[in-house]
Parts: sequence; C-alpha cells; structure tokens
Amino acid sequence: MALIKPVKGIEPQFGKNCYLAENATIVGDVIMGDDCSIWFQAVVRGDVHYIRMGNKVNVQDGAVIHCTYQRAPTNIGNNVSVGHRAIVHGCTLKDNVLVGMGAIVMDHAVVEENVLIAAGAVVLENSRLESGYIYAGVLDRMTKDQDAEQILWGIGNLVQYAPHIEANCSFIVGMPEEQPHETKETFDTIEALSAMSEKVRCSVCVYMPYPGTPLWGKALEMGYIPPANQEGWVEMDLNRGNTPWMSDDEAQVMCDINDILFVGRSQGHWLLRPYYNLLRWRWRNQYFKYYWEGALKMRLIHSPLKPLIAWMTKRLVTFNQTTHKGTISEGAELLGLDYSKPSGD
Repeated sequence: MALIKPVKGIEPQFGKNCYLAENATIVGDVIMGDDCSIWFQAVVRGDVHYIRMGNKVNVQDGAVIHCTYQRAPTNIGNNVSVGHRAIVHGCTLKDNVLVGMGAIVMDHAVVEENVLIAAGAVVLENSRLESGYIYAGVLDRMTKDQDAEQILWGIGNLVQYAPHIEANCSFIVGMPEEQPHETKETFDTIEALSAMSEKVRCSVCVYMPYPGTPLWGKALEMGYIPPANQEGWVEMDLNRGNTPWMSDDEAQVMCDINDILFVGRSQGHWLLRPYYNLLRWRWRNQYFKYYWEGALKMRLIHSPLKPLIAWMTKRLVTFNQTTHKGTISEGAELLGLDYSKPSGD
C-alpha cells in the first residue's frame, strides 16, 4: 500500500478509480481528481503548501510533485502526464500537458494547455509557456541571463533520454553593452551543443531593438536611431547589424558561418578541411572581417565554372538532411542542386 500521511491534520484526498503504487508517497494537503495514477517511488508532497490535481493525471516512476513554503502551490489540470523522474515544483500545469522524463518545472511557471515539455527540459521560475508548442532546452523569458551550464545540462538530458527529438536552439548576440567575453561564451555554447548530436541545431540572431521591449531605452541611450517609416522596420533582419555597435558586414558573415557549421551542419571531403577549419577559426576568435572565402565561393558560383562547382559540391559535401538551411548557406540552390531527397539527387 502507498505511504499516505497527514500534515498538521490535513490528509490527502483522492477521487474515484485512482491507482497508487505500493511505494508511492502522498503527503499533506493534496486533492486528486478521478482516474489518476501515482507510480512507483513517485512523491506528491503537499507539506508546505497545497497541491491540486485534476482528472486523469499520471505521475510516473520517481517523479516529484512539490511546492514552496507559503509562496508557491502546485496546480495541475486534467489529462496531464508527468514523466519518469521529472520535477514539478510550485507551478501551474493546465490541461493536456506532457512533462517529459527528467524535465523540471520551477516555481510560478505557468504552462498553458496542449503543451509538450521535452525530456530534460528546464522551465525556469516565472516562465510562461504558450499553448500548442513543444518546448526543449532551458526555457525562460526573452533574456540574456541564461547560464551556459544550464543550457548544456538541459540539452544534454534531451539528447540522452530522448535522442529522437530534434532541438532547435536560438541565441541572440549584439545586445546593448554586451561584452566580447559574453559573446564568446555564447559561441562556445553553440559549438558544444552542436557536438552533442546532429539533431541539435543552433542558430544565432542579431539583436533588433523594438519599442516597448526591456532594452529599448538602453538602445536609445547608446545611439540607436529608430527607422523613420514602416519600410525601415521591415528591412530589419535577424542576420544584419541593426544597431550602431554591430557591424552589418560582420553580422552577415557571422550568421553565414553559423548556418554552415551549426544549422546546416554540412560535412566536407578531406579536400575541403582547410575551408571548414578556417570557418571554425573565425567562429572561435570572433573574427568576421575580410571574408574572402565567402566572396570567392559566391564568385565561383556565378562564374562559367558553375557546372564544375555544382559537380564538386554534389560529390564533396554532405548535408544534414534534418535541416533546410545548410544547402542555402553552401549555395546549393544557386547551383541548381536539389537536396530535398536523402540521396542528394
């Protein structure tokens, strides 16, 4: 029989047809709906605040449902599944939510209806996940204060426990007052994440100031001049230098190299190894000036040698078939190559 204990005279309450495994633990101010199941070694502990669970809630082996003393209760809706060894702590899960194995949802987070949280994901305090999406990695508001260790840990768990799931990670650089060492940390994190699995793709975007966003005032202080009309706003691009402190030319080179190495994830024949080594050297040293190799590549693509370049590309370059962007970066579309099929034919 499960371990069921009162706290301060308050006993757990259960609806109809609930299954409690023999070594599950349910403690204190817990009210559970109908058709719920608490599996082996799972803990639902309402000792310092209340826990409310709807109907058809499945808490799998080793999962923990808890709350924070006098600050953060836990509310779980209907048709919710909490995966093996996941932690749901002082937050709100609305109806039809799946929390993957080993995932963590922290205090005051709100997960809207019809959401899948991937295995190993971390939903940080006060986050809000919109309905209808799959979330993976370390999830927060749009801020620049994520620790690299948190991101690597979260995606590492995803790769280990759910290797079939593709992870698309986006990073922003060029924030107001961002220092070179902070940018390097982002670049190093992207490279480390991409090394974990070919299904981890990391894109880098350039900060774009918008009215009403948290850094808008700081951008104006640093000399940013907003576009004078709607057309000017439309011309802003995540791959462009949109601010006085971000070179447009270098931003485009940075994004091009990112697409090749960490989004398209192309692999070249050993003859092309110097080319890829040069791109990695640029990336690791944040040196995006004098991008002669990119200019040479485009010149060859638009030269009479185009058929030869197409033939060589088809035989010397292998693209990651789980992405669409690599072939664009390598100029395959400009060469008239169709990589929509796994064979590359």
